[in-house]
This record gives sequence, structure tokens and C-alpha cells, in this order.
Amino acid sequence: MYPLRYIRTVGRLQLSTRISYRVEYSKDQIPATIPTLRQKEVFGKAVRSIVANPEDVTAFAPQVGSRWSPSFIPTGYYEYVVISEDPIDTVFQTLVDWKTQKGYPATVVTVSWINSYYSGYDLAEKVRNFIIDAYNNWGTIYVLLGGSGDYKSTGQNIVPTRSCWYTSAGGGELDQLPSDLYYSDLDGNWDSNGNHTYGELSDNVDMYSDVFVGRASVYNVAMAQNFVYKVLTYEKNPPTDYIKRLMLPTAILWPSYEERPMQDSIARMAPGDWQVSKMYERNGTLTRQGMIDTMNVGYNLGHWEGHGDENGIYYTPGAYLNSSDADALVNGDRVGIANSIACHCGGWDLNPPGGDCFAEHLVNRVGGGLCAAIMNGRYGWGAYVSGYVPGPSERIDTTFYYNLFIDDIFNIGITHAVAKDAWVPYADSLNQYEMTRWCLYELNLFGCPEMPIWTDDPAVLTVTSPASIPIGNQNVDVTVTTGGSPVNNALVCLIKGTETYASGFTNISGFVSLNVEPLSPGFMDITVTALNHYPYEDSIVVIQPSGPYISFLKGIIDDSGGNGNGRINPGESIDMTPWVKNLGVDVGNNVYGMLSETDPYMSISSDSSWFGNVSAADSAKNRYGGGAIVNYTLSEEMSVVFKGEFCMGIDEQVEGIDDVNSAGYYAHLGFNVNPQIELLLRYDNIDPDTDKDDNATTWITLGANYFLDGEHVKFSLNYIIKMEEADEFDNDQIVAQAQLFF
Repeated sequence: MYPLRYIRTVGRLQLSTRISYRVEYSKDQIPATIPTLRQKEVFGKAVRSIVANPEDVTAFAPQVGSRWSPSFIPTGYYEYVVISEDPIDTVFQTLVDWKTQKGYPATVVTVSWINSYYSGYDLAEKVRNFIIDAYNNWGTIYVLLGGSGDYKSTGQNIVPTRSCWYTSAGGGELDQLPSDLYYSDLDGNWDSNGNHTYGELSDNVDMYSDVFVGRASVYNVAMAQNFVYKVLTYEKNPPTDYIKRLMLPTAILWPSYEERPMQDSIARMAPGDWQVSKMYERNGTLTRQGMIDTMNVGYNLGHWEGHGDENGIYYTPGAYLNSSDADALVNGDRVGIANSIACHCGGWDLNPPGGDCFAEHLVNRVGGGLCAAIMNGRYGWGAYVSGYVPGPSERIDTTFYYNLFIDDIFNIGITHAVAKDAWVPYADSLNQYEMTRWCLYELNLFGCPEMPIWTDDPAVLTVTSPASIPIGNQNVDVTVTTGGSPVNNALVCLIKGTETYASGFTNISGFVSLNVEPLSPGFMDITVTALNHYPYEDSIVVIQPSGPYISFLKGIIDDSGGNGNGRINPGESIDMTPWVKNLGVDVGNNVYGMLSETDPYMSISSDSSWFGNVSAADSAKNRYGGGAIVNYTLSEEMSVVFKGEFCMGIDEQVEGIDDVNSAGYYAHLGFNVNPQIELLLRYDNIDPDTDKDDNATTWITLGANYFLDGEHVKFSLNYIIKMEEADEFDNDQIVAQAQLFF
């Protein structure tokens, strides 16, 4: 849209000082809900980093609610999913266990299982359909493709490649772009015209990531073990003498093309106490031996510029690092992360059968190399214009470091995806943006997508939590500090086998409270992770309480008046049947429960449940019944209120013992002399076993309530007459109370 136009017929240049325009759009094209709160938080942060009005993201975010879709996956909640195949799938279980332990529930799914249950034109489409299912029904955020996609080599096509097409730039296979973005962008099917050539302009590809995807490009057990070892070492216990190092090897691309400004820009973003090694060919500081030596010393991060192919990266004299060099690196556990604008270095399908690409050699090197690489599967692109402006490959890579150093987006899969998301609006623009879509397709992550990137030397966490807790449902308070200061956004996870699992992030005070329900004595693991801190791993002792110990067991949701999916969704009215369990060693008598909420968007119409007597190790559910409230105004100040409720139910017993029928009711008559004084008469009757005689208990209450400040302060004086049918006790009570209501 331009304010000037030239009218050729009259030879006039016209300036428009005001322009009116109309926007046409289609409503309800995407679901208005997102499956889980964690997805909403993670994707919300990603969106904030690429929009001009981040303050409005929360207001326009989708509500948390289930999306109905056909599903083949078993019931579960898995934020991190590994897709692999026998026999290497079992190796990834170690990685899955760590992700689960630190607060990202994880699982492994095999390609053969997906192939059996999901439909699709080919195996790649079946895998993508599974990921869509996992996103909608498991709440999946991260996907690790646990296997190579080399379809040329026998035994190496573990998780299939989706080759995409945008335009012709080299002909033949050089125009077929291997794109793991296909598994990340879950909108549409990437083949709107149905010709099975994926990613064309006519296919209306969205290009924004809906899950964060990385690939472990391995094809045997030893390679998978090495991959898992590198990720766990980098996350949990890296050497500390290489974290704050950034290497910038930079070859001359063309005599007329100035490649240093982008590297200088990345260098300026690095923290001031980092060691930045500018290895510029134009400055005479880049050599092959220097590159090898620098890698062997160990660098946490590196952005590599140069020409490239599937076998290495090049400067004017030749390769400044190639696959053979990568195979001989000896940097040990000082494994870092590198991305590059070079062509073809990530082309896992370009070598002859049996060969691996340069990125694979770097990441799969045992005893050194990298723990992750982000490299192009085909050509990288600079800008076509005179003078220097960054091209699309340079823009994406520079944005990666901006996300990391400036926006604190430190999980590598998110850092990578958001760097590409930022340039989606320019995907098909011309001049310096030309070939942006190509770059978005073919730039892939070789690594674990959830792995956090270190940006400072690791610090030690101090965690305050209970040394022991009883079995049963409860909240566990945890406070996380370092050097005496609270740690915000630390992820705390509590897990005890298959009995209980809870995770959450600390607030600015370093505090989080997690609801857990251990069911047996033993140890509950506590794990805390935070950016630039060593993980904290310990345990809390779970003990058997003495006497009765009533714990909330579960709540059965009846949303038959809503969508009937058994979950509480926005706008629904539901009935919930609560169950409690006695985890103690003695019977719990006359158990009564109150339900409360802290969500301003939720209201409770009936908040109490009576459960009767609950034996040790037994469970009971809410009674069935009803009630009524009647108010009658006598004058401007005087009124009468009647309240009554009855309930009855069955306590299910262990096998071999008859169920217990119970019932109860109460009637309350109140006389309000004025708004401050209420006189009351109340009758309560509880029969915990209606099949037994002389088992009920009756209370008659005579009393008065005095209210101050409306109903926020109440003083009560009650005389309670207690009558037990089984035994007569002289246990009447006079009860005086003061209550505050907030």
C-alpha cells in the first residue's frame, strides 16, 4: 500500500493524504480452546516474543478446554513425547524418565504402533496425525523424533522425512527440502491441492509451530545411548569452564558480500562477561587447525558462517571443519550447540547410501562434538540486493540469539521455532526477504527440543520443603532460593511411583504449593530445576498416620448437560460426586466435607458432603439428597429463615463385607430480630448405619448470633443438647465462637 501513484495518461503524480481500506476475514477458523494450561503458558510466551503488543496476548489467548477429536491414544497426559522404533526406543526411556522426574510428563511411542493405528497417505502423514492427536488429547508440547530419516540407507529410515517443495533452486533432489517443520506446524495438511507435493504455495501452509520438534538422528543402540548421555550431561552436570564461551567462525562468502555484520550483531548480544571468539577469515583469524583446537577446548555456543555441503563447512582454502574432523574431536563433556547459515550441512538425505551428513557427525561424535546443531538441509540464503543487508538465513539465526540472550527463551526447541515464527510474515516477500519460506522449511534442529541452554555458570539451589508428610491428599509447600534470594520460575516436581505426580513453577517469592496424594509409606522424589542452576534432587519421607486419616480420593464429573466429555469446560454446569478414603488405622466417624474454590470464574452452588463413618482403608462417596431455604420478611428489620437438608447413601465396603446404608438430615429455624441479631433453633440427626437399631445421633442447638460489619464478623453462643441412641453420655456443650469472613 503506497500513498503515491503515477497516472500515465495525464502525466500526473498523485499523493493520497487519506486512505480507506476494508479488511475481510473468516471467523471461527481455528479452535477457541487450547487443551492444557501448561500449553497455554508455554505458547503464550512464544507469541509474546513475536508480536508488537505482547501486553494483549493474555486477553486474546484461547481458553483452556478440551478439543473433541477422534483419538487412538490411551488416556494420559504427556508433555514430552519421543517417537522411535525397536530396538532403540528402549534407550530413550532413560531420557523420558528424566523429563518426567523434572516436571515434563513423558513417554515413548513406536513408529510401528503409529503405523498400525493411524491413517494417512504415507507413514510421514500417519506420524503427523499421531502428533496432532497427542497435542489435542495428551497436552503434548515437545516432540523428539527418535531416529534418522535417511531413506537412502538401509536401516536408517527410522522416523520418516517429509520432503517439501517451494521453488526450483538447484534442480532434482536439491529442490526437495527435508522439513521437520511438517511435524511442528499442525494446521492444515500441507497438501491442500492433493497432489502429494507438500509445502507448495497453493497448499496454504501456516508455518507457525504448534509443538516444538527436534530430531535425534540416530539408527542404532550405541548412537541413541550417546545422544541421551550428551543431553543428560548438558542438562544435569556440565563442566563449568566452557559455559560462557561463544565462537563465531566466519568465512568469506563472496568478495563483494560483507558477512561480518551479522556475527558482530550476535557478539553484541552476548552477556558482557562472555568470552567471544571472532574467527574471521577477512581478519586472518580463521584456520582449519584453529577451528579444531577451539572445538577441543570446548565452547557452549557457536554460530558458523561459510559455504557448506553435506560433508563440511568451507572457507577460501577449503574446509575449515569437515566430517572427518568432527569424528576426531576430543572435547569430552564440553559439548555445545552450533547453528549455521551454510548450505547442505544438515542434509541427512544427500550423502550416498550409508553416509551421514556433517551435522550428524558433529552430534553423534562419541567423546566430543556437539550436543545439538541447527543446520540447513539444502541451500542457505543471503540477500540478493546491492550493498549489505542480512538474508533470510542470517535473519533467522540472529533472531535465535536475540530470543536466547534478550528474551530469555532458553529451551532450544522453542528458541529455534520462535526464531522462524518471527519471519513467517515475510515468507514470500522479495528483495532481501526472498527465499524466506525455503529457509523456514529446511532449517532443522538436531537435538532435544526441551533441553535448556546455559547462559551463565551453574548456581546451586537451596530448597525448603517438609522432611516428611503423611499419606493422603494434601498440599506440599516448597520454597526455592539461591544465595539467599528467591528463584522465580523454578520448576518443582513431586513424584512417588505411579501413586502421585505434581509439578509447578515458583512465583517471584520462590514459592509454590503442589497438591499430592501418596497412598503408601515410602519416599516421594522432589526435583527442582531452574535456568542456570544445577538440578536439585532429593526425597520426602511419606509416613503412615495414626488414628483415622480422611483424604480426598477423587471426584467423578457429570457434565451430561454440557459436552459430556467428563471434564470441566468453560461455560458448563456440572455435578461432582466426591470420594474420600480413610488412609489411617482407625475408623473415621461422621465424616463431613466442604468444597471451596479460589477461581473468580467458578461458583459452587452446593458445597458440603456428608460421608458417614469410614473404616480404615475404606472409601466412601457423597450422599444423595436435597434441601431447601425459605426466607420470610416480617418487617423492615425482622425476618424468619428456614433451612433444611437431607441426604442418604451407601458406603461400599471391601469384598466380603456388606455395604452400609446411611442417612441424615437437619432443620434450621432462624429469627432475625434485626440485621445484627439472629436467634436460632437447629435439629440435626445422623444415622451412620440405618440397618442397625440405636445407632443414630441427634443434636438440638439453641443459640444466638451477633453480626458486625455486615456478615464479615460473627459472634456465636450456642447450647447443644446431644442425644446418642447407643449410649447415653452427659456431653452437652456450650460453645462460644468468633468468626471472621474474608
